[in-house]
Amino acid sequence: MTSIHKLAVIGAAIACLSVLGIELLTVFPTMLDDAFITFRYGYNLANGLGLVWNSGEAPVEGYTSTFAVIVAALSIKAGIYPLFTAKLVGVGCALTTVLIFLVCGNALRARERLLAAMLLVMSPDVAYYAASGMENCWPLPAIAYLVVRHLELETFTPVTYAVIGCLLAVLCYVRPEGHLFALGFAALHMWRYTNAQLSRRDLLLLLAPLLLLVGTLHIARYVWYGDLLPNTYYAKHTGGRLADTLVTGTSYLGAKFVPIYGPVWVLAVLFCLTDLRSSSALYLALLTTFPVYVLAVGGDDESAFPAGARLLIPIIPVICVCGAKCLSVALKRPWPFLAGTLAVMSVVASINGLWYLNTIKAMYGLNSLSAGIRQQVVTGSRHHLRFLMMPGELALSRYLEKTVRPDEFVALPWTGRVPFETHLPTIDLLGLNDRHIAQTRKPQRGIDVKYDATYVLERRPRVICENVRTQGIEIADFGSLTDAELFARGAFKAGQRELFRSPILALEYRIDTNAPVEGCFRRLRP
Repeated sequence: MTSIHKLAVIGAAIACLSVLGIELLTVFPTMLDDAFITFRYGYNLANGLGLVWNSGEAPVEGYTSTFAVIVAALSIKAGIYPLFTAKLVGVGCALTTVLIFLVCGNALRARERLLAAMLLVMSPDVAYYAASGMENCWPLPAIAYLVVRHLELETFTPVTYAVIGCLLAVLCYVRPEGHLFALGFAALHMWRYTNAQLSRRDLLLLLAPLLLLVGTLHIARYVWYGDLLPNTYYAKHTGGRLADTLVTGTSYLGAKFVPIYGPVWVLAVLFCLTDLRSSSALYLALLTTFPVYVLAVGGDDESAFPAGARLLIPIIPVICVCGAKCLSVALKRPWPFLAGTLAVMSVVASINGLWYLNTIKAMYGLNSLSAGIRQQVVTGSRHHLRFLMMPGELALSRYLEKTVRPDEFVALPWTGRVPFETHLPTIDLLGLNDRHIAQTRKPQRGIDVKYDATYVLERRPRVICENVRTQGIEIADFGSLTDAELFARGAFKAGQRELFRSPILALEYRIDTNAPVEGCFRRLRP
């Protein structure tokens, strides 16, 4: 490579990191309520209460990342706001993934490195969820390393196999989808062993830490929670009709996966189909398994996670590397192939750019005629950084702390920031942190639609908050409203409508006009 080419590669690498840095800056104020669910478990763990949702109650696994809970507990123990720590980890993981693509030894050529980094940077999900406080982007560096490293299996040493086993185990602690990667890579190396391409020692070096750490995770889960699957799985993905699950999963893939990743995914699949390496067969399996997995679980709750295709984030490194390989080959072809490649890249950049722009507009309340957009972004990021240094509570959290005794329940549909800030015993109306509700049947199609109004009222929460408009109506009038009228007031879920029509609610509760948010009901007598 000539000095001019080296300078061009360095310049392109700096450009990729700069673009990702700008993206991270613009979405830095992102706060997703579900991140605070993990922080509440971390708070309880740090304060000696154990991995529990409500102190003194039976344990329930309402989080999706054991690793994130441990990080939150350590952060709280150190006196650092856990959202700040989670954002730092997420941003660090996003930048590290780009660096792994750019500095990956001999596995990728210079052009392929840059293409992989460019494809990663163009994803609207990476920056958004890296800055959100959620752990969705935390597995990306490990997955990127595994994908790139397995392109040169002939260079593996015994240490490499041990490192791979540990990384696969860590992935299982970070995200549930890590189990798919662990199974896939373990199966690849077991196949190599049966074909005399791998020694027994190297296979044991890989499997020993993987089985030990993952086995410990599941044994501990069963001993502590009495189940091998987290409560979130039951709350979100069970109890519904198969046809409804397939409809919502197909809708999610069509709205999220196809427009954002579809073109590059096709290129990645083409590379895997034409490449003869055994690792390419694994990548093809992963590329096809993840969309099927998303279809099987029915997609995601788009009201809680509006941006991008969150469930597909773990497969992004595979799409980027295999897609970059395919694009690199196409760039060497005659003019028609080059034109087609440039057209694909232009389409991908345009779609993802528009998707990202719409996310920014929604976040800052902007429109096409807004002036001073750059200043609003900078100001928003500065204010958010100040909040992370000196966090304040929501108005609803302060109100509940004054209104509800420490031994009384509150019932909420958004069980993130408010329960974390108040530490009050909380009934999760959607069942993520409630074993009973999680085990009920879904009354309608969708994710996070489980509900049990009778069960909630029997537990006599002092305050019930819901996403419903109560202005201009008395609580006794809810029972006479039709489904359409309740729907117009925000009661989109069948369980909500059952709650509002309950005679117990009308008898024992009143609309709390003193609450700082609409939709709160307070019990008349303690």
